[in-house]
Amino acid sequence: MGVLKHKYFLILLILLLGASLRLFNLTKAVPALSQDEIVTGYDSYCLSQNLHDHHGAFLPFIPESFGDWTSPFINYVSMPVAALLGLNDYATRLPVSLLGIASIFLFYVLIKKIFNDQRIALIAAFLLATAPFAISLSRWAVPPSTVPFTMLLFFN
Repeated sequence: MGVLKHKYFLILLILLLGASLRLFNLTKAVPALSQDEIVTGYDSYCLSQNLHDHHGAFLPFIPESFGDWTSPFINYVSMPVAALLGLNDYATRLPVSLLGIASIFLFYVLIKKIFNDQRIALIAAFLLATAPFAISLSRWAVPPSTVPFTMLLFFN
């Protein structure tokens, strides 16, 4: 019963831990953006300014990167951040980190639904919040980094 009394406090602590691990030194832990991150950031910025990507396509359904085509989700979810913070490393990586933090909560909700057990859900959320692969994925602004969030959103 003790865990149930403090469930909101515990999930909040887990989310804060996950947020600190994903946001601390966001632009310095990996010192430079990859070319995929650069095109994501630039397209998001361009879309936030005039609704066209860097190729001049108006609200592209499937944006072109460097001779290949990518998922538009990351570009469109990053638009508000690019509009507010401009074109920089932090604004490019922040949206994916926020999706990673949201994934912790969505995972908690999903596990609670599956097992109908508060303790298991809190342990699962803690494990995802501290998992090195999840932290790393949440600090890299490329389309595959959004997959855990979208899958957890779908399953919930």
